Amino acid sequence: MLKPRRRTEKSARQVEELAGLGLSRTAIARVVGVPRGVLVKLYHRELDRGIEAANAAVAKTLFAKATNPRAVSQSVTAAIFWLKCRANWREPAAVHEIGGLAGGPVKVLLKLHHVPATGKREAP
Repeated sequence: MLKPRRRTEKSARQVEELAGLGLSRTAIARVVGVPRGVLVKLYHRELDRGIEAANAAVAKTLFAKATNPRAVSQSVTAAIFWLKCRANWREPAAVHEIGGLAGGPVKVLLKLHHVPATGKREAP
């Protein structure tokens, strides 16, 4: 296990930047050279702030592109992907309607069998 280091401004900036780039806490701990638990204890504000700042920057860019008629569609797609993965954005659930023959109602056939208390099924 790595020896815990002291918190420095340089390492705090590094943690915030790496968190904003989407690295896992385990990966950031390896880069900084501390165990994961120590990273969270010493840099919890930077971990949160880095993620939030990156999500805000991407959301701002997406908004600018969405309101700019000359925006490149690939960059908008990438921004949406980022926000779905990192900022928990979700699309509304799709609704699928099912219809019967010629768009009519669905016919459901239920066949019930009596099961007595003995647990043995009676013949229909």
